[in-house]
Amino acid sequence: MEKNKKKINFILIIAGIFLLIGLTHIELLGSLWNSLWTLLLPIVIGFVLAFILNVPVTGFENLFAKLTKNAKKKPKQQTIHIISMVLSIVCVLLVLTLLFTLVIPELVRTVRTLSEYVKENWPRFIAFLEQQNIDTTKINEYLAGFDFEGAIKKIMEGAGTVLGSVASAASTTASTIFSSVIGIIIAIYVLSGRDTLIRQAKKVLYAYLKPERADRVCYVGELARDSFAKFLSGQCLEAIILGILIFISFTIFGLPYAPLLGVVTAICALIPYVGAFISCALGVLLALLESPQKAVICLIVYLAVQFIETQFIYPYVVGGSVGLSPLWTLIAVLIGGNLFGLMGMIFFIPVVSVIYTLVKEDTDKRLEIKKKEMKKQV
Repeated sequence: MEKNKKKINFILIIAGIFLLIGLTHIELLGSLWNSLWTLLLPIVIGFVLAFILNVPVTGFENLFAKLTKNAKKKPKQQTIHIISMVLSIVCVLLVLTLLFTLVIPELVRTVRTLSEYVKENWPRFIAFLEQQNIDTTKINEYLAGFDFEGAIKKIMEGAGTVLGSVASAASTTASTIFSSVIGIIIAIYVLSGRDTLIRQAKKVLYAYLKPERADRVCYVGELARDSFAKFLSGQCLEAIILGILIFISFTIFGLPYAPLLGVVTAICALIPYVGAFISCALGVLLALLESPQKAVICLIVYLAVQFIETQFIYPYVVGGSVGLSPLWTLIAVLIGGNLFGLMGMIFFIPVVSVIYTLVKEDTDKRLEIKKKEMKKQV
């Protein structure tokens, strides 16, 4: 006991010394942190990419396992793993190609022609409002002094400036290119040697930690992997189904931009809760430029598709993929969005799921212990 106290006091003294040095040399500490982060950034990127790509790789491996279940001569596990890794990378490249060659150019074209649509169809919208006995005097006065072309031009210039600055920064900063390329290479190596790395990590854990602590770390790691895999696969599947439903529904009802809004809806569906409102607002806005009646039909179609998908498809196809209730999912989205923006909204749900599961298990364990103690007292 005395030995443990001395050890704890020694650790506290050393930590206090380092804290004092850090506070008195804050600029040097910041410089060292920047240098360390620049050094570690490719490794962090590589492991994050490998963690994300491991989800489709595992999915392809499970698919091949089912297809070759009754085969007389089964392929080697390493061969299946390499094929699954290649197919996952190809799928990611295809999705990025689709995004940059179809979706983004179509959105740019839509924004450029937005001014023409507004000027052409706005009188019909005003006439519709007047038919409903709505006073449009203030609206007409506001529109008379509003420069649609100038507003659209500013939006396009602003978007172009932002995209241009990002692209310029990415293309001119050698360290960014180096970090990204090295990160991708590290991700490929991590995926190809996944089983070996897991085995080595477990050896280190059990060599330096007590068995129960090592078991706990392994359990948390597996829980995080499973939660993220279920969330990512569930959200992607839901996004694809929702995008197809929107495309079919818009085509049937003759609504504009069915292919574009189908893809946009699929992409926005990856953002829980918020994504559905974004895609719906965009669809209604584009339909409103055609006619107010089509905007109303678009809104009804969106609500109907969302209702069908939520009530009949999501529970069976996705279900409680991360084991969180809608309340906790919404809380995770709000906290993640405020802390880390869009990426936080997407990836904070599996993090909260892991925390929720661990707290729930610890709570149940403590309650069970208290119940046993109460029975002994009785």
